[in-house]
Amino acid sequence: MKTPHLIKYLAIAFLPLALVACGGGGGGGSSTPGNVTTSYLGFSGQSAWTSNGSGTVTSVGTFNQGTSGATYTETVNASNIIQSSSFTSSTGTGISFNVANGDTIANITSGPLNGLGIVSYNSNLANVMITARASQNGWDYQSYGVWMSGYNSSAGTVGAASVGSLTLGSAIPTSGTGNFTGNSAGMYVTNAGTHFFEASAMTANVNFATRSIAFATTNSGIGQYVNSNFVSTPGLNMTGTLSYAAATNQFSGTVTTAGGGGVGVLTGTATGKFYGPTATEIGGTLAVRNGLESLATGFGGKR
Repeated sequence: MKTPHLIKYLAIAFLPLALVACGGGGGGGSSTPGNVTTSYLGFSGQSAWTSNGSGTVTSVGTFNQGTSGATYTETVNASNIIQSSSFTSSTGTGISFNVANGDTIANITSGPLNGLGIVSYNSNLANVMITARASQNGWDYQSYGVWMSGYNSSAGTVGAASVGSLTLGSAIPTSGTGNFTGNSAGMYVTNAGTHFFEASAMTANVNFATRSIAFATTNSGIGQYVNSNFVSTPGLNMTGTLSYAAATNQFSGTVTTAGGGGVGVLTGTATGKFYGPTATEIGGTLAVRNGLESLATGFGGKR
């Protein structure tokens, strides 16, 4: 069953978006009159990072992928404007934003997520989060987010999450195909330790009979800030084949970037799930790397 469209956000720009609480997820009124707080369940992955204290990343740890236990929570006012939001990861760590504390939650106005996402950040840039805008993407059952904590310090975490209303394994089609389209967003670190925001278009062509998914991202771009000019970066476009077991709602597989133009060939794992009563939407997270150079993203789409 669908819930009302809500506003949502994700890392340095902020936009309203619609989501559906996943099975078990619920909402409740907040203490402020007119405000409504809703939570969405899902899964996430994250890795630790360090820097030299001057903005150059010096190490990125292993991306630890969970399969459940993540929660996204947001509070909107009577005008459906987000007042606060937070992610609690599968490992129990969290990141949060609140406009009452001086944090910014704003529309993304540049790059592949222009008009499709929200960015949130603290006044001191300690934490940054980007979320896809479900209502603008035409999604009813899922969305995703990515975040970076310790953005202006010497250590922190990078995470990505997928949340929504899961498809029962028995309800995933067993014949035919489904062509899902959507987008992805993430945090990219170059081999020199410079970090950027990244966004791209996403496709996932599913063969339900063979349980195989041809996954790809295109039109990749990076920006120093979420709402700065994004530079086309085709070397970060990626492809991969994902798969899942019969009557099981969890797929995974290896994905690899194209490389070139100053970007290395990065390899890693994508993990995702189907959303909606009949697997009409898809979402997940992935992380690829080659030495220090790395990219962690969330993605979502609809057929």
